[in-house]
Amino acid sequence: MSISLKQFLKPLPNIALFAKTRSGKDEVYNVLNRMGWNVERYAFGDAMKEKFYSVFPDIPREPKPTKAMIEFGESMRKIDPFVWVKPTMNKMNVRKYELAQAGLNVPSFVITDVRNWEEYNACKNAGFTMVKVWASEETRIKRMEALGEEVSRRYFRCTNRKKNGSIQL
Repeated sequence: MSISLKQFLKPLPNIALFAKTRSGKDEVYNVLNRMGWNVERYAFGDAMKEKFYSVFPDIPREPKPTKAMIEFGESMRKIDPFVWVKPTMNKMNVRKYELAQAGLNVPSFVITDVRNWEEYNACKNAGFTMVKVWASEETRIKRMEALGEEVSRRYFRCTNRKKNGSIQL
């Protein structure tokens, strides 16, 4: 497939990435950024991490406390399924408004961590282009080990669990 230079130079649409753990969602954003696209990264998990570390400041950030973060995030989602969606979408809307008010170009937003149906539907309803990222299980395990993360089947495949509203990948 080929595209014209005019089409190639058009701004990217807003993009929401979904994939299993350690598939390379953030790396997709990094590649787009290095290629010179006007993009900004957002993640639903950033709102969760910010709240997690404000509640538990003594838990070290490295290696990433995956188990505790998942339990915290899922517990909060039981109270409000949109607990991480609302602040993230609001942050992007405020950024878009502020840039537009200043007469500046609004970048394409890239959400790097769509993990459940509430997040997926919020992105879809906001007009994001949904992109699935894939990496082999072997590659994903190697990435987790290199980062010193626990390789647990429960958390490694957490996006496959339907009971918590996660997307089937």
